[in-house]
Amino acid sequence: MYMEDVIGKAVMIEPKDQEILTDFLTSVCEQQPPETGTPGDIVLRAGRYFLDAPYGAHTLEAPGPEALVVNLRRFDCFTLVENCCALALLVRQIIVNNRAECHRQPAGTNEGASKDNGFRPERGIPAPRQGHPATPAVISSSERSEGAHPGPLPSVHSPAALATYFTALLRTLRYRDGVIASYPSRLHYFSDWLANNARQGLLRDMTTALGGRPTPKVIDFMTKHRELYPSLQDETPYSQLQEIEAQISALPRHVLPKEEIADWEGKIAPGDILAVATHEEGLDVTHAGIAIRSTGHHLHLLHASSEAEKVIVSPETLATYLQKRENRAGIIVARLI
Repeated sequence: MYMEDVIGKAVMIEPKDQEILTDFLTSVCEQQPPETGTPGDIVLRAGRYFLDAPYGAHTLEAPGPEALVVNLRRFDCFTLVENCCALALLVRQIIVNNRAECHRQPAGTNEGASKDNGFRPERGIPAPRQGHPATPAVISSSERSEGAHPGPLPSVHSPAALATYFTALLRTLRYRDGVIASYPSRLHYFSDWLANNARQGLLRDMTTALGGRPTPKVIDFMTKHRELYPSLQDETPYSQLQEIEAQISALPRHVLPKEEIADWEGKIAPGDILAVATHEEGLDVTHAGIAIRSTGHHLHLLHASSEAEKVIVSPETLATYLQKRENRAGIIVARLI
């Protein structure tokens, strides 16, 4: 079915996705109020929520003009990461609004408010009063081009409105500057996705700070393998993507070599986004997931696995996982901020 997000853009979303969104918001806030955690903590909680969800490739491809597709029922490695980031941004905005609600409580009426900072489907999100504005989860639209971030959560109180806001956050993450223009406006390459969302104040590239080494590379896999992408059969999107690939190839690129993961894994935070850099020609990464620590404090990867056909936590450590295949060069590390 179709709906519209907060700026009136068409969105493909099923009722089941809205149900999952409501259930996630309810469960994550009831288990433990997330207001004291980092954005990465919420990303990881979202990842855990989707454990055992089925793997699904090509879920974003749909006939007709480019449109935002929401699918919380099945994931590939990258849609899992992207949806968990969008959910974390939404939860953060709920926290901001609930704090504003506490501020406006009359004296003596907010007893126990600290215990009730979560989402409730029947009440939705409290809207902040004038004088206590909600801080935008990311940079406001007035600071960037029209159609990018939706701004503060509107004064609405229904799960349907939350779904609308979630889709706007997802659009901001998935498309260049949050604008759906055509197939090439989608951020197909991880390097492009990270750079664009870093400019928007959503993500930070942590790779250099974690010992990553400069690793320049020509990125052109999609246009060199045009036959794999039906949307690139027309000349206009094909030539547009060629230009984008040239821009990506010119970006500074750092990779933490897999041989050095053990030396730096203590600096990687749970909930960090880990992209597996590859030696494969024309590609920047071949896989992505979320950092998670075992009871022994070793780093593992929470990811949508095509081999397991579901979302799992890798049984082996991240260092061992990377060593299993020669074409895995190392990792690129991103952090939601």
